[in-house]
Amino acid sequence: MTKGSTSSASRVVKLRKRGRRQIVRIPHEFELPAKTALLTRHGDRLILEPVTKRNFIAALRALGPLAPADRFPAFADSVPEPIDL
Repeated sequence: MTKGSTSSASRVVKLRKRGRRQIVRIPHEFELPAKTALLTRHGDRLILEPVTKRNFIAALRALGPLAPADRFPAFADSVPEPIDL
């Protein structure tokens, strides 16, 4: 399995204890393309996903355009009436 691969594979690995932490060594073929990862528990399963840094603008671009129902409604923009202070 190569980096970025989406194919499914399994491998038996050993779990170790270091103090109060449980450690698993990730085999080379399962190496993640990131320095940090998100660990999620689903019942008895643990899912490890790479976390990549993205800047705010890139995150907004990834969202894409808003659907028509999510856009702000049109309104008449008028100049406010002057008030006497």
